Amino acid sequence: MALPRSSRKRPQAIGSQTHAPSPEIESLRASYFSLHAEEQNRAIDALGGMKDPEAVRELIQIYRNCQWRNTRLRIIRILSLNPAQRGLEFLFQLIRQTDDLPISEAAIWSLGQTHAVHAARFMTSFYQFAPETLRPALVAALGQVPDRSFLPGLLAELPRAMKANHSLLVRNLLLTLGELKAQEAIPSFLEVMENGASSDLRVSALISIGKVARDPSLLDAFEVKFRDNMLEQQLFMSAKQQIHFRSQWKLEDYLQRIFESPSFHRTLPYELNHFDAKDVKEGFKLFSESKYFERCCLALSKLNFPNMALWYSDIFKLDQLTPDQLRYVLESVAWHSSDDMSELLDRVHLVAQFDSDTLLVAEKNTFKKWTQAIAFGLPSADRSFKKWMEPELFRKLTLVNQVHFLNAFSDFGLSVLMDSARLQSLEKILVGILGSDFDFIVQGRALRVAGVLGFHSNKKIFEFAKSKIRIPELAASCLRYFELNGNGQGFPVLSQLLENPEFRQTHALGLLKALEAQPSLPIVLPELDEFLKTAVKDASSYFLRIQAIQLLARHPRKALLPSLLKCLESDPLIALQSIIALKEYSEESIADQIAPFLESKNPSLMGRALDSLLAIPGLRAKRLVMEFLQLHGDDQEICDKVIRCFRPPESASPYFSDVINSILVRFSDHPLQDGLHMLREKLLTKNLGQCGSSSPKGADTTALDQELSKHLKIYKYYDESIQAALRSAEVPIRHPDIFNEHIDKSASVLGYCKATDMIIEQEFGKKRLLPKLESQLHEFQNILYLIGLNDSSPSPERVLGQLGLSREHFSLESFPLHKMSLISQGILSGRILNEHFKIIDGLRAWAILFLLFCRPFTPKGGSKEVKPLLPLKSISGSEIVGLSKRLLALQEIRNPAAHRQTLLKFLALDEVRREVFQLLNRFGEIF
Repeated sequence: MALPRSSRKRPQAIGSQTHAPSPEIESLRASYFSLHAEEQNRAIDALGGMKDPEAVRELIQIYRNCQWRNTRLRIIRILSLNPAQRGLEFLFQLIRQTDDLPISEAAIWSLGQTHAVHAARFMTSFYQFAPETLRPALVAALGQVPDRSFLPGLLAELPRAMKANHSLLVRNLLLTLGELKAQEAIPSFLEVMENGASSDLRVSALISIGKVARDPSLLDAFEVKFRDNMLEQQLFMSAKQQIHFRSQWKLEDYLQRIFESPSFHRTLPYELNHFDAKDVKEGFKLFSESKYFERCCLALSKLNFPNMALWYSDIFKLDQLTPDQLRYVLESVAWHSSDDMSELLDRVHLVAQFDSDTLLVAEKNTFKKWTQAIAFGLPSADRSFKKWMEPELFRKLTLVNQVHFLNAFSDFGLSVLMDSARLQSLEKILVGILGSDFDFIVQGRALRVAGVLGFHSNKKIFEFAKSKIRIPELAASCLRYFELNGNGQGFPVLSQLLENPEFRQTHALGLLKALEAQPSLPIVLPELDEFLKTAVKDASSYFLRIQAIQLLARHPRKALLPSLLKCLESDPLIALQSIIALKEYSEESIADQIAPFLESKNPSLMGRALDSLLAIPGLRAKRLVMEFLQLHGDDQEICDKVIRCFRPPESASPYFSDVINSILVRFSDHPLQDGLHMLREKLLTKNLGQCGSSSPKGADTTALDQELSKHLKIYKYYDESIQAALRSAEVPIRHPDIFNEHIDKSASVLGYCKATDMIIEQEFGKKRLLPKLESQLHEFQNILYLIGLNDSSPSPERVLGQLGLSREHFSLESFPLHKMSLISQGILSGRILNEHFKIIDGLRAWAILFLLFCRPFTPKGGSKEVKPLLPLKSISGSEIVGLSKRLLALQEIRNPAAHRQTLLKFLALDEVRREVFQLLNRFGEIF
């Protein structure tokens, strides 16, 4: 019978409590947003090394506030060091948001490094629904966990990936199957070593067979394939030695190593699967005494013989185990992911007498492990949850154990988030709990689980949250539900609460979080403005002020601008959050209030002040930035930030380009010299565009211009530097008597090609490509993942197929895969933002960018057309392919002319000239 609500002992740490961070975390905040990567990374790494749950919360908040993509990727990697529940949930969320594939891939890698069973279950479930582009990362991560529960799926995937010529997926499958000691994959390893399409795949198969095989003669026939490369030969000898070593080891040797050595590799117990099950089982019985108990359970978790549930009953006397020993057993069971374990878990429930109200603390923790074993150890755990969480049976549990059950229920739900059928089953279970008369603690936890699992379209759950939100014991959970489901559906409920002063005061923090999560807020809402003004000024509630300012960073409200500016006078963290929020206001008048922080000794304040000033419009903010740059011209990080983010002023002024000139003069060997030159050119172009050019031209120059205008429709609109290149190229045409058959005309070819390159760079590169790269880099990276160019050794056949191209468009020899791979690596690494002048280095590079990002295509085997990121006007996809091929051909003519080849005949020059003029006229129509 359930205890009355008032008499039940309430478990601690349930609900949304905000804890003050440790002094160590407080001290690190000064460096989170430093422009200097070394300071920033040191602070983030220090957070990652802490086991404090607040450190994980802090890392997630930095991720949301930071501007640099590299910092976000670093935080994702750091989260693997502390696999707390909050961190795992955050990684799951990033992986599911597949609109940014590099971020999803980094989160998958981080999950693999946690070595957590929760991570393994999520990844094996997600694999069935994951985009093709993320599957290689998932395979690699499963090998790092490691987890054999998905071994049959991996073995079935290998031949499919080989047939599809998906080299990156094949390589990761080979390596992971080797890591998991999958003897069943040996025939595939041998096949790849014999017929592998690339050296990379053959070496991967060799490494894996060295980890699995027990017969050294398997490699005898392959020695000739690896003898021509010294490194590969060494790998071959190493693999053969490993196999020979393994062939000498008997079962007793492995057991001795597992149970008697100080430590062993986490995959060593997988070797036991290669021996006879009876012998292995008898061997484990020899080591069942208490001093070996933990290692025995760990090794059992790696075995996958039939009827493994019986092994636990035969090796251990379950009714005689201590609570600690029982927890080791349950942790081991959780790794098996087999419904055969269901009966064993039912027996453990009876042995432990979990229904008793007089349990010891240790036994309560055992119950927690039991629920986790259900969540992780049973693929069909939804059936077990349906049985155990049937309201009448659920009432028999203590309050603490009811909450443990809901936590495990949430864990299982998170692992199957992409499986709609299972989620529907779980949704019904939660509706049953919420619809029954359980303690407020249980109902609140169930509502939070509904929010975490995304059950926001269920009317019964929504109505429960709506109707119970004014009950003090449930208000925080209801607000959390509306926060987690920030789709706007809950705003009418939240707006009514704003009208209640008592509720606003009691639940201010949760209300602010729920409001911040909404997709948008009404421009005119006096109650909200009043609430925010009070919260921002509330000196007695530090976290309330922070949350109110964070809301304003997402939903700027003009009425709160004076209050935000006042916050700049507060302590460093309040000031920091205010500077971040002020960036979103884009008000010219606030530049002078932010400027003093440029001289702050706090690196975070200085870095975010510069970032906000770079985003504020108007001449004043830009002058403040340039004054700061002039004082710190030798600081590489500050220069890099300004080069990347500075936008020319709305009105022309020589002041800005003069500042850049002074820096270039003072620091003639500046490491960012190319970037500074580029910024100066951008500023000068702005000045020339507004002031015009008044330099007089000679008669010959005018004649050249008139001749060129006859052939090029928009010649008069070209930049002076482009016109100069074309004039230079035209000189031999104007003076054939001088440039006879004895004079080399290669310089004209270079001039025409240079002019073509400059026009594409100015009209397409600077005006369209680079701005979008800076703001939406991940979209370009997604395309490259889809095509398979994130692979270090992409297959030309696969890349052609993924781009919707065929042998009719390009032969394998003519397709510029090597150059395409180099450009792709520059985009994937983000180097293109700082080094685009090195990465995009000629007509071939522009041709590749047109093929990748300017035309729609349907990947081979795909049904959905990929829209172009940089669509061009009045041109079809097939014509873009033709245009790219023409640029590639022009590059082939230009390269020898730039070196040793001479051009003596006018006929060849005329062909180049005619081709260039046709291309330039077409560019004038499509750019």
